[in-house]
Amino acid sequence: MINENKSGENMKKYSIALVVIVLIIISFFLIQALKSEKKTVVQIGIYSGNEWGVPQIDVYRIYDEAIKLFEKENPGVSVEYRSGTLMEDYSEWLAQRILIGNEPDVFIVLGEDFDTLSYIGMLEPLDTYIEDDPNFHPEDFYKKGIEAGVYDGYQYAMPFQIVPTFMIVNETLLKDNNLAIPNMDWTVGEFLRMCETLTQDTNQDGMNDQYGVVGYGWENTYYAAKGTFEAGEKAIDVYDEEKLRKAIEVSKALYTQNSGQIVPPYAFDQGLVGFKTFSLAEFRAYKPYPYKVKKYSDFIWEPISFPGVDQETSIGKLYTVQWGMSSRSKNKDLAWAFIKFMSNDDAVQQMVWDYTYTLPTKISVTNQALSQDDLMNNVLDSAFLKLVIDQSVIEPTFKKYQKLIESMDTRIKVNIMDDKSMQEILRSVREEADSILESEH
Repeated sequence: MINENKSGENMKKYSIALVVIVLIIISFFLIQALKSEKKTVVQIGIYSGNEWGVPQIDVYRIYDEAIKLFEKENPGVSVEYRSGTLMEDYSEWLAQRILIGNEPDVFIVLGEDFDTLSYIGMLEPLDTYIEDDPNFHPEDFYKKGIEAGVYDGYQYAMPFQIVPTFMIVNETLLKDNNLAIPNMDWTVGEFLRMCETLTQDTNQDGMNDQYGVVGYGWENTYYAAKGTFEAGEKAIDVYDEEKLRKAIEVSKALYTQNSGQIVPPYAFDQGLVGFKTFSLAEFRAYKPYPYKVKKYSDFIWEPISFPGVDQETSIGKLYTVQWGMSSRSKNKDLAWAFIKFMSNDDAVQQMVWDYTYTLPTKISVTNQALSQDDLMNNVLDSAFLKLVIDQSVIEPTFKKYQKLIESMDTRIKVNIMDDKSMQEILRSVREEADSILESEH
């Protein structure tokens, strides 16, 4: 009996040991399976909205589809982002994340933040990644797009989307007023003469109801005159006063032509304005498929470059959307892979064309998209786009620029309306600029 009990106890102990061993083996394989399923997370920072004021088609579609492709090419990687951040709140959101040391690995860098983030070392220089990557060729991109991500000689960001600006001309109105359509190398002088001819009181009620231009400001002439803005402690170091004088002269002439009237924003839509400043995003939004059905259906309108100053080439502003990498990212190789994918992958760059009103930064993708769209190619060909992009100016990104340019704009407009002399306007602008620069120290 005793032997039977011992035998039973041994069998019981053996069974328990066997179960424990099986459980250990199962646990081991479960742990390994969980480890294999654990993904490396790359966080990205994005926002809703844009600088050029055109409604977006579907804010997140391009990111969602691009992320799926990236994750498919990089098994074990998960890309995450926070939705719902508006562009006007984005800088503050990013600053707070940086402050607590939890910024995304990759994020879109707003122009107003670019210099500061580069200067304080929050952006990782990308030069080594570019040089060591045999599949990445900067010459494949619009040069100005690449230049927008350079600070102090180093590449801190890569372009994702670009939006050049230009003018459009109401060809019907010009012909009705016996004016020839200007060539691409036209000048500010020609522009002013045409605007003067076009500006009329056609119904003799004492108020102009036909106009030369809408949306053209002093800064357009300033850039056309090769004026620049540089970071500095005094206005004399920040902008060129003689070129600003030329810009103010043109704005005063246009104001005088309009007899002080503000051109109504709807006037161009109604065919009552000869010229209008435009961004490519506006152009694409106003020429939906099919392109023969134009927003302005009562007159013919086509794109043209900005007028130049003193026979110089014309210059328009270039908007860019840039990707940067956190210098504190723990996944820098993957962060670079994502930046490269968004900027360099043909499928993603095609999405830029398909899902936004902007332009791919990769030249070949833009050319291919245009070549496959005969209607679009007839109104906005690749040669014209390359011309206006090559002649574009990238707005300064130093911290004080936005506040400075807004104050200059206000001072110039108010002083022109008050019929101040040129010297009074220049002095007023200079004093305000100096005040801003000094207060920001």
